[in-house]
Parts: sequence; C-alpha cells; structure tokens
Amino acid sequence: QIMETTMTRALVITTAILTALSLPLAAEPGNPGGQFMQNWDMDEDGYVTLAEALDRRDAIFAAFDSNEDGVLEDSEYEILDEARAHDQDRPGQKGQGRGTGRELARPNGIGAGFAMDRAEVDLNGDGTVTRSEFIGSVKGWFASRDMDGDGRLSTADFGRRG
Repeated sequence: QIMETTMTRALVITTAILTALSLPLAAEPGNPGGQFMQNWDMDEDGYVTLAEALDRRDAIFAAFDSNEDGVLEDSEYEILDEARAHDQDRPGQKGQGRGTGRELARPNGIGAGFAMDRAEVDLNGDGTVTRSEFIGSVKGWFASRDMDGDGRLSTADFGRRG
C-alpha cells in the first residue's frame, strides 16, 4: 500500500513537472533562450533573476523529494532523470533547449534544467544531493550565463558564444 501510494505520487509529480516543462515554445529554435524564458520568467517581465531561478529549482526539488526528507535519494533522482530524458526525447523537441536534457550539463546549455546531472549538483561530492546543493548549484551556472553582468538573464544572455 505504501509503495503503491509513493509510486502514484511520483507519477503525478512527474506528470506535473513534465507539463510545466512542456509549455508551448516561446520562439523558433533560432531564438536561443526563448524556451528558458517562458518556463523560468515567473513574473513575465522578460528577465529571469537569480531569485526566480532559485525559487524554480526549489519547486523542482520539492516535486521529486517524495519522502520530504530534504535529500534526493537514488530512487527519487532516477525519477527526475527519467522525467528529464522523457522531456528531451519528445518528437520534434530534441536539441531545442527544452530544459531537461543531459546536454544542459555543458556550460553553453540553454535550457531550464541547467545541469541537473547528479555530478553537477552534488556540490560536495558525497554521493547525495541535498536541497541546498540542488538549489545552490544554480548560482554558478547563473553567473556564468549572465553575459552582460546585470544580475538577470534575458534571451540576449543565450546568444552564441565565441
């Protein structure tokens, strides 16, 4: 009974996350960062602040921390990885910065999932991912992506890099 309830909750949460990450494209593939902006610009002002990115990451962590212990255990991270892989592999979406593919672990990845691979998120390398690590890992990515240094991201920050 408990296992069935946990699996049902995980399925509902996964579906909700995929739905959130599956919003219609904000722009054609030629507009780097368009999908990121649509999914992460919570106040729809055309910019994503660090506070917005941190809030969004916190919500994703909460959605996948099914036992609410503040740690993404192997089974919970596997569900997150499956959701990311499923979202990346949808027909017509691959390579369009959908926000959850493994390519986002690279410094020039443009999607909303920014480097959610365990190796990127486990900041102290102890094999577990805590809430603070999952959320805190956004800070370095955000700073490296903020090309103009204004403390907020726009589609201009996703332009081609030399």
